[in-house]
Amino acid sequence: MRFIYFTALIFIVTPAFSQKKKEKEPAASFNKEIFESNLATAKWLNEYELVATLTADTIMNSATGDEPDRLGKDWFCFTDEEGLWHAVYGKYYLGEFDQVFHLTVDTEHKIRRTREKVDTARANSYARALRTAATVFRELDDSSGLYFNRYIRRESDGIFRVFMLPVLQPNGNSVFGRSYTFFIEDSGIGLREMQHTSKERIITYNVNVPSEIWVNNLKRDEPTVPALFFAWYYRAYFKKIHIESRNMISSLAKDPFGNYTWVHVVPPAEPKKKKNK
Repeated sequence: MRFIYFTALIFIVTPAFSQKKKEKEPAASFNKEIFESNLATAKWLNEYELVATLTADTIMNSATGDEPDRLGKDWFCFTDEEGLWHAVYGKYYLGEFDQVFHLTVDTEHKIRRTREKVDTARANSYARALRTAATVFRELDDSSGLYFNRYIRRESDGIFRVFMLPVLQPNGNSVFGRSYTFFIEDSGIGLREMQHTSKERIITYNVNVPSEIWVNNLKRDEPTVPALFFAWYYRAYFKKIHIESRNMISSLAKDPFGNYTWVHVVPPAEPKKKKNK
């Protein structure tokens, strides 16, 4: 099934006569460009998750000889110029990536193994970036006990962005409130920037109850990539998912035609507080 979305911006308007009595702050605005960019990244991460799951199952069932012993944690996925997904499995050892499996996944999720070697510079830099992110993550000493999946993408400026996001946990619950994003130099060595929510409260949701849920994103102005990833990943599990940010409430639900729709509500501005004379 294909999913489409559209945005509907709802402003809560106060009567004109009330505005004469109180001076209003400028209303918060909906930044469509930021939202659509973050949503595109969140959808890309969800596709990455699916490709990783499909290809991991494939190699588990087809690895022979010494191939299982040559596999490490340095696997990664990427899309080429034509939008074809590639999943590469192997191990980074002594400065070189040993490729064991190279699989492609098309738009219909058909998997094909190819003997073609991924460009050495690409494979080595991806593997180094993953190891850099893993090292920094260990140093942060996350004590949440959550299970994270990791995703890597090379941005248009060459910088790597490595995401560590919690997906469905081994106990069958979904969680929100903990995520890590590492921006790593194009060589794969050297941390440029880090964004994380290691101090925020972790909320657990029961995916077996198709309820309406709220996601606390109140420390950010707009829905972030981790928040949108969560909503898109679990869209089929819940009746409606609300992401509550500082500037808006963004809600995702299935419309009567079976399409997933985003609705954004921007609350009215708070009246200015009068200064004491």
